[in-house]
Amino acid sequence: MFLHKTLPIHEVRVENPDPVFAEKLLEQYGGATGELSAALTYLTQSYHTDDPAIRDMLQDIGTEELGHLEMIALLIEQHTKRASGGFAGQGLSKHALRHSRSWPASCRFEGHNLGFALCQRRRSRGA
Repeated sequence: MFLHKTLPIHEVRVENPDPVFAEKLLEQYGGATGELSAALTYLTQSYHTDDPAIRDMLQDIGTEELGHLEMIALLIEQHTKRASGGFAGQGLSKHALRHSRSWPASCRFEGHNLGFALCQRRRSRGA
C-alpha cells in the first residue's frame, strides 16, 4: 500500500531553466539505470522473498526510489516549462530518451536469488 503526500520529499526549484539538461534528466528518470528501473527492480524483488524483514526493506527502498522519480520529474518540468520555441530547437529531439537506443528488459533481474540481484544492481549503478 502506498500513501501519497501532496508535497515532494525535498523542494525542487530551478532558477535557470535548461531544456538540454532536461533531456539528460530523462535518462535518469526512465533509462536503464534510472529511478523508475530502480523502483521496479526493488519492488519486484520484494515479491520473490519469503523473509518479511527483507521484503519490507526492499519495499522501503523501492518506495524511496519512487520519491526520487518524483523529484526528477519536477526538475524536468521546471527545466522545460518556460522554454521558448519548440523543444527541437532547444536541444530536445523527437526521441529524446536515448535517441531511439532502447534498453532491453532483460537487464532487470526478477529471479529468486536476492544476493545475485543486489550485486547486479550495484554493478548497473557503477558501485
